[in-house]
Amino acid sequence: MKKIGLLTLSLFFVLGSWGTKYGTFAITTEEGVFMTFFITYEDAYYKAVAVGAKGSSSSTEPTSNAIPTSTEGTITIPSEVEYNGLTYKVTKIGKNAFKDCVSITKVIIPEGVSSIDNQAFSGCQSLNAVNFPETISLFGVSSFEGCESLTTIHIPSKTYKISNSAFKGCTQITEVSIPASVSNIEDDAFTGCSLTRLVLEDGTKDLTLGYNASLTSGASYKGLFYLSSTPVLSEIYIGRNIVCTVPKPFKGLTSLKTVRYGNGVKTIEEGEFYQCTNLSTVELGSGLTSIGKEAFYECTSLGAIDLHDSQVSIGEYAFYKCSNLKTAQLGNSLYLIKQYAFYQCSSLESIDIPNSAISIGDYAFGECI
Repeated sequence: MKKIGLLTLSLFFVLGSWGTKYGTFAITTEEGVFMTFFITYEDAYYKAVAVGAKGSSSSTEPTSNAIPTSTEGTITIPSEVEYNGLTYKVTKIGKNAFKDCVSITKVIIPEGVSSIDNQAFSGCQSLNAVNFPETISLFGVSSFEGCESLTTIHIPSKTYKISNSAFKGCTQITEVSIPASVSNIEDDAFTGCSLTRLVLEDGTKDLTLGYNASLTSGASYKGLFYLSSTPVLSEIYIGRNIVCTVPKPFKGLTSLKTVRYGNGVKTIEEGEFYQCTNLSTVELGSGLTSIGKEAFYECTSLGAIDLHDSQVSIGEYAFYKCSNLKTAQLGNSLYLIKQYAFYQCSSLESIDIPNSAISIGDYAFGECI
């Protein structure tokens, strides 16, 4: 993207001769859009701006709209802008920069932008496409909340955090892939989306999942991807360990049918797929070492499980009342089966316990006949 240099308005508040300067200036872009920028840093060697305007004279961050809320159509954010003969890099989309711009339909964000701040595009009801560069590392709180026309999103490979309610209410999004760089997805990040397929890509870094604060069952919050009162999520791929801020992250997700684990997954969380009654296919990876307590509790449609030759322990009630489970291949390296692990798996036809098993808990296979 070429730099833009048509000056139409300027205002400065300077701290020192060099260093950070909290001032704004505005330009008219090549598309004829009046856009405001906030200077975040300036010295002899490097100059940076965020897209956005001051909310008050004392602001040290942009907090107001960068363009008129009546703006329509496609918005192309320049990668560089000129002011007073100086060139500034565009590195951030500021807080509220495009909030409630209900008539914009597409946004092109240039390489070099590293963060999209809180509520930057919230309420952009007609926005149906966004170009996300690979340089984005952070999606702020409610950054795209209520963008109900947005159909697809690409989470860049350098993103490390998806904040609270980032894509909440984006009702047309049906698939999302979370790259290995992401270490934290906060509460309600995708609440109200229509996800049918979720991919948590292979990686070595644990992924922390928040919860769905909008849907509660008594005093317990629903898991992060229990997206609505009538969920549609049917397929999940998990490529690395997940850590949950509340237990049972996918509890009661009755739409779910297929779960696949990558070989890098070592542990399955406590109650991970608790009472997912239509879950019929689970494919485990070869790196698994632990299946947590109640991991597949009352998954009554699950027909088979294969532990390969993983050196694994099976937690209490892990497959409790999986009444359709006919085959359980335990491999040659399993070492521990805790109490009630397969209790009331009434369809089990046979089971081979490997010599590697050092302990089988009470009633581990109780009422399996």
